[in-house]
Amino acid sequence: MKLSIIRSDGVVVIDGVAYSKLDMSTIDEAIHAVQWNGDRGEVEFSETSEGEKPANQFIDNLDYFQGVIAAWQTAHDAAQAPPAPPTDNELIADCEQRAKQLLAETDWSQLPDVASALTNKSAFDSYRAAVRVYALAPVANPVWPDRPTAVWAS
Repeated sequence: MKLSIIRSDGVVVIDGVAYSKLDMSTIDEAIHAVQWNGDRGEVEFSETSEGEKPANQFIDNLDYFQGVIAAWQTAHDAAQAPPAPPTDNELIADCEQRAKQLLAETDWSQLPDVASALTNKSAFDSYRAAVRVYALAPVANPVWPDRPTAVWAS
C-alpha cells in the first residue's frame, strides 16, 4: 500500500485515491505529512514555533495513523456506494421536463407552412397530444410514445 497523509489539508491518499477534509484530530499537530510505501515510511514534521524543522522520522508500521486510515476508508466506501434511486418527486419533475423538451423538439410540425408539406401531420398531432398529457400532469413512470418520422410531400 502507498499512503500519503497531509495533516494540515486533511488529505489522505491511498494507492492513488485521495479524499480531503478528513478528520485529522487523532494526529499530533506537529506532524505535517506521512509517506508510506509498502512496509516502511517517513513522518515529516512541521516547523516549530522557533522556525526549526525537526528531522523526518522513519516508521515501520501505521498503528498510530489507523484513525485517519479509517476516515479514508469511510469516505471511500461512501464514494463507492451506488447512488440512491430517484424519489417519486424527482421522477415526476424529470417527466415534466422531458415532456416539455419533446414538445419543443416537435414545435416545427405545427407551423402553418409545414402543415401543407408534412403528409403525416396527424401522426405528429397525436404524438404531441400524448406527450402534452405528461407536461400537464407528470407521473413517476411515464410510457413515452414513439416520435413519428416526418414524411414530406414530393
